[in-house]
Amino acid sequence: DTHLHALKQLGATIEDCGDGAIRLTATNLSGATIILPEFSVTATENALMAAVTAQGTTIIKLAAAEPHVENLCQFLNAAGARISGLGTHTLAIEGVEKLHGTRHRIIPDQIEAGTLAVLGALTKGTLNIRGVVPEHLDIILLTLKRAGVNFELKGDTLVVTSTGQLHAFKLQTMPYPGFPTDLQSPFGVLATKCSGTSLIHDPMYEGRLGYINELIKMGANATICDPHRVVITGPTPLYGREIRGLDLRAGATLVIAGLVSTGETILHNAEVIDRGYERFDERLRAIGADIQRV
Repeated sequence: DTHLHALKQLGATIEDCGDGAIRLTATNLSGATIILPEFSVTATENALMAAVTAQGTTIIKLAAAEPHVENLCQFLNAAGARISGLGTHTLAIEGVEKLHGTRHRIIPDQIEAGTLAVLGALTKGTLNIRGVVPEHLDIILLTLKRAGVNFELKGDTLVVTSTGQLHAFKLQTMPYPGFPTDLQSPFGVLATKCSGTSLIHDPMYEGRLGYINELIKMGANATICDPHRVVITGPTPLYGREIRGLDLRAGATLVIAGLVSTGETILHNAEVIDRGYERFDERLRAIGADIQRV
């Protein structure tokens, strides 16, 4: 596990307690050079938070460089940490004795913005997504453009209009600033409405294509080639079905699929969405969606 690997390098001891539980003890952490085996956002963040008060200097190599990792570094520095290399894949942390209070503003979530942009592209109208950071959306907007989605940036507002014909696209997830793995599933439902055959390749993780089987139940013409690749041919109509949200991103994706389907969709395990999309159903109702949590 990438998270535990990083903490072990700092001196934490980890005991397997069985039944999926572990005991982690971190009494005297010391700086170390940590080479992460993958560009994991949360593993990078956990290592950062552990290292800021560890004795000595910690170097994190192959660190994730997503905007929210950089924002966490900015917060920790404002609280007294000494982190350099912000926005790069190598972070240096000089341990301090303790942190102090500070005031900090959390940046907008580019994954949520991208998810809502797909919703706006598919739901017959114009959707204004306020509070975005345009430079965090570069590859997302480029992919939308290639798919024929009409959008305009007006300051910190992304205006998406559902007009015109959508085109098949090719997408490969990559570490930031590449296309985010957390958006490949919303773009999967977008592909069902695009003319032609789209290819989605997610080499970063296995098990992220389970939502495709749920889309197939709804009428999608899709083939999972292997644990990392799927081809989707469209446009195809989708029909309401009883389906299951397998994880956070799949859950939000299937909500979008339900909103563009004919008939009623029942999504089980919908609570997984709450971890990444605040008041998702309530906010969708505010823009006219017929959605209820039961």
